[in-house]
Amino acid sequence: MAPTFNSTCFLTAVGGHFEGGGEWVGISDVRGNWTLNGNTMQFVGGGAVPTRDALSASGACVSSPITAGGSWDSKHSPVKLQHGGSCFLTRFAGKFIDGGDSVLTWQDANGDWWLGGSIRNDGLVGANAACVANTLVRTAQRWNVARWTFKALHDDPPHTRACFLQGVQGGLRGGAEGVWISYNPNTAGWYLRGKSAAPSSNSMIGGTIGCIGDG
Repeated sequence: MAPTFNSTCFLTAVGGHFEGGGEWVGISDVRGNWTLNGNTMQFVGGGAVPTRDALSASGACVSSPITAGGSWDSKHSPVKLQHGGSCFLTRFAGKFIDGGDSVLTWQDANGDWWLGGSIRNDGLVGANAACVANTLVRTAQRWNVARWTFKALHDDPPHTRACFLQGVQGGLRGGAEGVWISYNPNTAGWYLRGKSAAPSSNSMIGGTIGCIGDG
């Protein structure tokens, strides 16, 4: 995606079948380059071919060096990342079956950033996050059980801002579930979008978007 010495990359989308025990997507340093990869344990008929709705993910990068990072799972307390700046998700893993399963980064009233989440099933959820010195100019959360679109930020002229995932929650049980961020040049807007096949709010899909750039 980009060299690690002068940039940092974050997740902008996650989706698919996260049943736990081996499902993850993430961005990591591979021989000096940020690389997007993942793993699934969902295979056709128990064989070696992944199912069509196994996993999906995307990421984007900014020309700012990483200033801090950390990892967390639901067996442990939230992890403090840094003071000030901005932090976003770089890895997403575990068993996500309903609205009580989540991972997120957030900034407290003292300006400290944290990585944590919640779980309401018998599995495990976890995440990694990385931070940059850039000031956060916008953060917003949205969730629902059906397909939804939320305009989080206006960016005109374009490319003065960039937005990434700060949190994901809900039931990710197949290709019909996902949360992602996109930029629409026709409306000069950054959007947080979600989709779900869940029949009730118990499995609601949610996400938190964070944006950095000019205020």
